[in-house]
Amino acid sequence: GRVKKDSNIHFIDSSILPFIPSGPITLTTVANGLRIVDEVTDVWIMKSKILVLGGTGLFGSLLHQSVEDNYRLDLLGTSTKTRYKLGEPIEPNLLNKIKESDIIIFASWDFRYQKKDYIEFHLNEYKKILKICKELDKNLIFISTYYASYKSKSVYNRAKAACEKISIENNYSS
Repeated sequence: GRVKKDSNIHFIDSSILPFIPSGPITLTTVANGLRIVDEVTDVWIMKSKILVLGGTGLFGSLLHQSVEDNYRLDLLGTSTKTRYKLGEPIEPNLLNKIKESDIIIFASWDFRYQKKDYIEFHLNEYKKILKICKELDKNLIFISTYYASYKSKSVYNRAKAACEKISIENNYSS
C-alpha cells in the first residue's frame, strides 16, 4: 500500500510469497522493511503520537527499532497491557489510546483465522477502527500488501484489497 501523499512508498510483506522458503527471503524482507520504515518515519511530524494497532507484529517491531526517542510511539497487540486483538470488542482503554493519538496505524491481521468469512472478518474489524477514527477526526494508515487485488487467488490479498477500497472510499491512505 502507499502512504498518504507519497506515491513512491509501498509496504510489502513476504507472506504473499509462500512458495519461497523462509530462510532466503527473511533477511531481504527485514532489510526492506527497515528501509521502508526509515522513509515513512521522515514523513510524520516528530512530535506526533503514533498508535500502532498490531504493533507487536513484524511491522510494529521494525517501526519501534527505527524511530528515534522523540517519537511518541505506542504499540498495541495481543500481548500488551492495553490489548488489541481482532474479533474482540473495543474496550474503553483502547478507545482512550485512540483519542490520545495523532496517527493510528492499522497493522493488525489474524493469519490463523481459517473460517470461510476470512475477508468479511478482517474487513469488519478494520471498519470498526476506521469508524472510530472518522468520528474522532484521526489520521489513519492501513498497512497493506503490494499484491492486494480482488483478482488474486490468495484470500489474504483479496481481503487486503477490500480494506484498501474502504480506506480510499473514506479518504484514508493504505
